[in-house]
Amino acid sequence: MGFIQSCLKYLKYCLRMAFIITNNIYCIPTHLAWMTFFWPLKRYYITLWLAIESQLYEWLLTMVSIWCYSAGYNVVEMGDDISIISEDEALFMYNHQSTADVPLIMCTMTSKKKSTKTMMWIMDTLFKWTNFGWVSQIHKDFFIVSGKQAREDAISRLKSHLLEFYVPYKLKWIVLFPEGGFLRKRKLVAQSYAKKNGLPHLERVSLPRVGALQTILETLNTPKTIEDNNLNLKSSEECHKHMKYIVDVTIAYTNGKPLDIFDILIGRSEPRDTVFHYRVYSVSQLPEKNSEIATWMYDRYAEKDEMLESYYRTGVYPDKDYTQFRKMKSRKLPTDYTYFILLHLFFIASSLFHLSLLSSLWSLFVA
Repeated sequence: MGFIQSCLKYLKYCLRMAFIITNNIYCIPTHLAWMTFFWPLKRYYITLWLAIESQLYEWLLTMVSIWCYSAGYNVVEMGDDISIISEDEALFMYNHQSTADVPLIMCTMTSKKKSTKTMMWIMDTLFKWTNFGWVSQIHKDFFIVSGKQAREDAISRLKSHLLEFYVPYKLKWIVLFPEGGFLRKRKLVAQSYAKKNGLPHLERVSLPRVGALQTILETLNTPKTIEDNNLNLKSSEECHKHMKYIVDVTIAYTNGKPLDIFDILIGRSEPRDTVFHYRVYSVSQLPEKNSEIATWMYDRYAEKDEMLESYYRTGVYPDKDYTQFRKMKSRKLPTDYTYFILLHLFFIASSLFHLSLLSSLWSLFVA
């Protein structure tokens, strides 16, 4: 009996992996094909091009969300109600524990469809040449090079990127991992740095890097004049775009054991819920000096550490009322399987259309 169960388990793994590989094959290339087809709009009708690109981007992120839901990995949202800020510019700061963080974040974002279309990720440059990296390059997500030697250049490029794309493309939500890497890789280094500099000793998160947050606030909350090849020159007043909120998001895995990308791909772990806890801060309430902003961030991550310690020890999330924002009731993210099926049909039909078109063009070429 045990042998049969093992065979069925590994068969399930293989079937899930085959599904996800196939899903990538009929989604990513056809997305790139549509973007190539509509590329002339970027020069002459950029508003329409952005609308098409952002909608396809949201649909692709929903595909990744389906990988999580289909394995029984759901997200429970707690804390401040972020639906209130869906129309506002906001920076989301996440603690970073594993390769499962990103797919689960996509679950939370795609449940807020309008916000997903206007979000920008700040991610490690290693992801740039992955299958989804091509999509992110078109969407104008920002790829950052880690390491001390590249830090100044990364900050300079981030400033330029915000002014060249974030502002004129009317993006709103920014996703940031201030720790700069997974907890298991950053923990000891961060603890050593904290000890030398009299900063908090953290166990369940690592000490955040503050440069990206400082750069974003400084760049977006100062009037700028922006010139883009595809857009008309705008006045400094028109380009003055405030970052209005900071959303401190704490990801808490069951028993303190993070899922990873292989759990998402093959469903090898038991179904479980992952808690996303939101705390919203108005940027107007933040200190102005960079040194004080750094202290503010360290305090937030010390609070994250305390909350995670309590959750891992008791199994109950300490959902305290830290802010004046309206608190939402704890809720599991909804799943709309009819919508999921329709999306699959769209991408499959698009793939067949593009293959048929390619075949016709090839026939004309060789005739």
